[in-house]
Amino acid sequence: MKRRKQSQHTNTDLKTITQRYHPGTSEHDPTVASTSPVHSTNVCSQRLLYKTLIENINLNNQNNILLQHDQESKAVDQRTKTILHSHQNFLSELKINQDLEIYNYWDTSKECLALAMQFTCCCLFCLIFFLIYEWEPSGKFQSFEIMAIIILVNFVFILPFLYLHRTLKKSSKSNTNNLNESSHDIQQSMNISSFSSTVFNWIIVVLILLGASPILRTLTLLYSQDTIIALVCLLFIIHLFTHDYYFVNGKTEKFNCYLSLNCVIFISALFASRLRHSLDAFVILLVAIELFLLFPFVRHQLRKNDKTFLYVTIYLLMTCTTVTVLYYFVSSVFLLFAFLSVNIIMVFLMPYLFIFSQTHYKQVLTGPWDEASVHPIEYEKIKNYLVSKK
Repeated sequence: MKRRKQSQHTNTDLKTITQRYHPGTSEHDPTVASTSPVHSTNVCSQRLLYKTLIENINLNNQNNILLQHDQESKAVDQRTKTILHSHQNFLSELKINQDLEIYNYWDTSKECLALAMQFTCCCLFCLIFFLIYEWEPSGKFQSFEIMAIIILVNFVFILPFLYLHRTLKKSSKSNTNNLNESSHDIQQSMNISSFSSTVFNWIIVVLILLGASPILRTLTLLYSQDTIIALVCLLFIIHLFTHDYYFVNGKTEKFNCYLSLNCVIFISALFASRLRHSLDAFVILLVAIELFLLFPFVRHQLRKNDKTFLYVTIYLLMTCTTVTVLYYFVSSVFLLFAFLSVNIIMVFLMPYLFIFSQTHYKQVLTGPWDEASVHPIEYEKIKNYLVSKK
């Protein structure tokens, strides 16, 4: 509207000046009134004055437009400055590390024990393969010694299963005291059927391994030893990085580590293909299943039922077994030192570095713009309250 009014005012001024001073008008045309020299001079001066006034009006019009544009831009800048650059109270309620959870060193070390135990399982599996590979049988004692190894390995790894079965049986009895007799009979029949199906499935797995051992023994005859070693090292690294430590530590009930299991199965197939006898291949496959498929469930139940002493005892027994084999059978001081160093780093140094980085470098920014959340302590109180109400 302002620009329209200014343009109308400018057009009115131009029209007025043209009517007064333009030499072609009827009222003020000097050429019509007279043709004397004086009047000619007046006409020239009037024309110059007319041009000067027109230029001044155009210049004033341009200045007004520029001035209005500057005022509008300053108003926009002022609004932007008010929104973005001026001092606001928006960050006055900012809180740093208010709900930061500080971890305990020994609890974190207990969690890292799962990684160290998995690394120990990998080392123990490699040592079992090395002992079978370097072992030279002596005729009639070949089958007897292999079966002795099978019985020993199964005895060592079945003991935790028996203890676990006894613990779960006691807990199931304590939980069924409040049930009636009919429901208790149904539960007992279900336990018997599940146990029998488990034994039947285990027998099927053993028979499949016995049938697949002669095939796996000749699987990689055309590959060199260096290729097998490189593949095994790479697959063990992938296995350690992709293992389900969340399940092993008792945090979830679902065992989800398909990539890790596939890597171990491939490693066991590579190891079995390098052995001399089919029964040796069967032993290495059976040990792989017990170490990497069944043993995680034992560790899960131990951590879930808070059997810390037994959990640590099993880890120490496995570590002592690995150290003994490395020292007496492999006779490698370097491998022994490397194994102990890696275990110390995993169990003691990694938790310290984690807690140090969390307390010194981690920053959790909270404020009124965040979604509402319940503190973990309050969440546990609410959860316990709801469980007690049920």
